[in-house]
Amino acid sequence: MINLLGLAGASNATGDDQKKLDVLGNQIFLDTMKNCGKVAVIVSEEEDEAIIIKTKGARYAVVCDPIDGTVPSEPSTNCLCLLPSISAFCSWEY
Repeated sequence: MINLLGLAGASNATGDDQKKLDVLGNQIFLDTMKNCGKVAVIVSEEEDEAIIIKTKGARYAVVCDPIDGTVPSEPSTNCLCLLPSISAFCSWEY
């Protein structure tokens, strides 16, 4: 967790200041969804636009907030008080 707390220096699609842990969690989530072979579209709170994956046979769209658990009283940190964090997502087959 060294160097994973605090601001990353950018804003996400909803205008929130991105935290370092948000950026890392988003990249891990995106890499996993891109490489599973089943996901055709990803919409993440941390991205400005939908990500289209051109994989033959992919039939799912996934919408996510990879790290949902920012401590409200500490806007520049994630999980400062060791509060539970979750990955919030929903998927649709089309």
